[in-house]
Amino acid sequence: MIASLALQMVIVSVAATGAALAAEAGLRRMRLATRWTWLAALALPPLFVLASLLPPLTALLRNPTTAAMVVVPLEGFTVGTAASGGWRELVDAGVAVAWGIAVAAMLMVLLRGHLQLRRERRGWSRTSLIGGTVYASLDRGPAVGGLGRPWIVIPAWVLRLPPRELRMVLVHEGEHVRAGDPRLLAGALALLTLTPWNQISWWQLRRLRAAMEIDCDRRVLAQERDPRRYGNTLLTVAAQITPERSLGLAAFSESTHSLHSRIVAMTTRRSRWTTPVGVLLLTLSVLVGIQACGIYGPTEPTRMESAAAPPTPIVRTEPVAVPPTPGASPAPGPAPTATSPDVETTPTEPPPSADSGVRDAVEALRGGAEVEPEIEPERPRDIGGTPIFTPFTVAPNLLNRYVVGAALEREYPALLRDAGVSGRTIVWIKIDERGVLQDVQINQSSGHPALDAAAIRVARTMEFSPALNRDQVVPVWVSIPIQFQRR
Repeated sequence: MIASLALQMVIVSVAATGAALAAEAGLRRMRLATRWTWLAALALPPLFVLASLLPPLTALLRNPTTAAMVVVPLEGFTVGTAASGGWRELVDAGVAVAWGIAVAAMLMVLLRGHLQLRRERRGWSRTSLIGGTVYASLDRGPAVGGLGRPWIVIPAWVLRLPPRELRMVLVHEGEHVRAGDPRLLAGALALLTLTPWNQISWWQLRRLRAAMEIDCDRRVLAQERDPRRYGNTLLTVAAQITPERSLGLAAFSESTHSLHSRIVAMTTRRSRWTTPVGVLLLTLSVLVGIQACGIYGPTEPTRMESAAAPPTPIVRTEPVAVPPTPGASPAPGPAPTATSPDVETTPTEPPPSADSGVRDAVEALRGGAEVEPEIEPERPRDIGGTPIFTPFTVAPNLLNRYVVGAALEREYPALLRDAGVSGRTIVWIKIDERGVLQDVQINQSSGHPALDAAAIRVARTMEFSPALNRDQVVPVWVSIPIQFQRR
């Protein structure tokens, strides 16, 4: 489960990166801000996890018109040999441990960087330049940091630049503060902390930082209108600064690749095709982004697009003697009885339907028996015999997983197991307010009637805790895949 989730998050990151690249190219041609596209690309994998944890809400957001056609998906079961699934559990456990270690390490790196900056700030001197207060350091900056009250830091040698170049550096950093880039960068780092093992997310962070600088350059040039002098200032500062060691700073000049991209963005000339190409690229990015959002998670809700016909309901009936027809010779052997081919004795079996009650009454009258009216007990709120979505805040939880696992092994038909025949059946289960199983239906057949019948028998052994909608218990339909497979 966890390993599959991590792999699918990487797939989502790849699709989101493609959409962000197309959107960045289109927005840059239209002279619009591009940094938000990379923040969205960073946010998609964590949102994918949230969508996997809240599948009914995801399905409702994807298609509100089919909200009534969605049931609650629960974790599936796979049965095979006695050692089946063991290696998967080990892989999931290893991935979970590695994931937790990576998150803890990322938090330690961010905390260490924050404490280091606080210690350095104690040794910085404050000075007023061009109507603003900045910190002067030995070799840190030019950069911007801080969340609630952002601050600007520049190295002491920047103060020796010509006044025009010094003004450009300070205007650039002031634009970072006005645009809220320190908070944007902090949000990106928070998203990255959730999946620090994803190398694609680190590359997206580098693209985000470069996009922040390019957007800032565009706003500075809208004021200064001297690309040549501004480009020379970038080169001058880049030749003397040391690379920033803190992830939380928005720096005036970072990597060589970033500097090259910024100069190309400043010097690219527009043509009559620039805007149409930008619109096409934006359209392409939207299409790719939709595909990224549509990647199903490991607990994606089962959709009832082509629902298989539900199995014949199992009805408990008592043997009833059929009186012989007048004038007909009695058949040899015991009197025929009307019995169900599959009689269930579990307390979770649904009550007989109204039609079966009428039929039993007619049969009893034919036999001369007196029929006493039966007082129907008060029933819990019914949600019908067709799987629908019921609003809930707490999903039902399977209580007897080990019992179900034993039933999986027991119910796997021996002939099919020995022949290596496998199959996956998805069943719908109706659970009332008490958590009692009320009905089982086939959603997707395995292709083998014997396996489908075994899956129904396994499903009827399940016991659940009731679903909750806030503090009220509610009946729900759940969807569970049951897989028979020999390894």
